[in-house]
Amino acid sequence: MNRNPKNKHLKRIVAPNGWLLDKLSGVWAPRPSPGPHKLRDCLPIIIMLRNRLKYALTAREVKLIVMGRHIRVDGKVRIDTKFPCGFQDVVTINKTGEHFRLVYDVKGRFHLHRIPVDEASWKLLKVKKKALGARGIPFIVTHDGRTIPYPDPNIYVNDTIKYDFVKGKILQVCHFRVGGICMLTAGRNIGRVGTIEKLEKHPGAFDIVHIKDAKGHQFATRKDNLFIIGAGQKSLISLPKTKGIKYTIIEDRDYRLKRHENPIKNQNNRKEVTGGTLIPDKVAALRKQTKEKKRLLKILRAQERKSMKKKPKKKAAKKAAKEEAS
Repeated sequence: MNRNPKNKHLKRIVAPNGWLLDKLSGVWAPRPSPGPHKLRDCLPIIIMLRNRLKYALTAREVKLIVMGRHIRVDGKVRIDTKFPCGFQDVVTINKTGEHFRLVYDVKGRFHLHRIPVDEASWKLLKVKKKALGARGIPFIVTHDGRTIPYPDPNIYVNDTIKYDFVKGKILQVCHFRVGGICMLTAGRNIGRVGTIEKLEKHPGAFDIVHIKDAKGHQFATRKDNLFIIGAGQKSLISLPKTKGIKYTIIEDRDYRLKRHENPIKNQNNRKEVTGGTLIPDKVAALRKQTKEKKRLLKILRAQERKSMKKKPKKKAAKKAAKEEAS
């Protein structure tokens, strides 16, 4: 008998809303593998490549891409199609030279935010726990399951660290304090960005934090829902196009209508982010040479065909030779 049959599958109807799966494309959804993020707080690689980026049409194609070792999550190659990627994870696609950071939009959905190469070697981590381990070794545990020994003594729970996952070093510490800029990772205001105005302590219950965004809108949430994203008023990470500001339904509709009236072409900033060149110069030169060779070969083949048509056939040539001899 199986340990727990319920834990092996996931029906499409109960999959997280942020995955944006339609109801009629099948019964099942990919169940994320056990990993650094919870099922309701993650986006599997298969959903990312097939449903969001459209680099694959089927699960089999995703499998081929992943087994080709083209996908890196936080600098590590991942060959599991159901590997769970979560908030602040950096996804790199080697073949295209693209880098994405997973953040929330103001509607609570995961957004694959394209980032430049210099931002793709570090991520922000929220400190969930600080303790002493075996033999009195201090360590901290972060929101993505990392255990970092011998941290800076000034790092406390709810602080955010800028962590270089290539070198394995803490680059900067952003403390949880009034006036700090933060993004909400849970609750009704998920994805919104603002500065901390006031902290209310409620012993025996949830501490409440009051936040004000760039437009002057004020809202409140639990302390656990906050994620500090910068030191002071400046954010360390680049934000999606709405900059974490939630618009009303009417404002959102007006913006959409305005965009439809004057559509902007080529909104994809892929070239700008990757430094203007997607393919290295050597590769581009090699491709140009091969293209030219193919073109010349095509011309030569066409000339050969023409010359072959003009030549008389072998049997006809033999008959002509016999007639001449006789």
